[in-house]
Amino acid sequence: MNIFLLHALRLVVLSIPLCFLLGCGGGDGGSASVNAQNTTTEQQILDKLNVLESKIDGLNLQGVTQNWDKNFPSASRFTVLANFGGVVAVRDNNTGLVWEKQPVAITRSWVEAIRDCVNKSVGSTVGWRLPSAIELKSLQDAGLPSPFVPTSTFTGVQSFPYWSATTVAENSTLAWLVDFAGGNVGWGGKTDTQHVWCVRGPMNADAY
Repeated sequence: MNIFLLHALRLVVLSIPLCFLLGCGGGDGGSASVNAQNTTTEQQILDKLNVLESKIDGLNLQGVTQNWDKNFPSASRFTVLANFGGVVAVRDNNTGLVWEKQPVAITRSWVEAIRDCVNKSVGSTVGWRLPSAIELKSLQDAGLPSPFVPTSTFTGVQSFPYWSATTVAENSTLAWLVDFAGGNVGWGGKTDTQHVWCVRGPMNADAY
């Protein structure tokens, strides 16, 4: 249950008479007692919602969900994660996505790239995928020289185009590429071979 659902439940409790919810009986004789009971029950429900909300508010969710409103400089943007079974990965604190610290220096066709990421295990951790064009492009820092990522954090990043999972809408035989040599975004035939960089996290966009 997330914080937005809790807010919605609170509004429901405040806006709907509890006699409607609880099926209170009619009659004038016991109306005062019923009203008092309803007030107590309503307050109990609100108290429980407050407790749940405070617990959720107190959770540290950094890195669990994507946070595209952040703009950290490169020096503090990336966090090396050493708890992937001894194999390190890197979290982009601008987006919450987790990237391979060292992409494998091989080239694949587009279909092979998707397959390799889906089957990938980094430190015995699965759930990897090929990034969308937007996600892959967001990794670049235009203030850095090619390959536009801090080489003190990432290793083995090639100054070549990398596949994205995004198909070109006008031609399904093509997919978008992000170039880590010139920084441009282009496209290539899906049967061509390009470099592959896998990511972990919810999909931001899979199509243009």
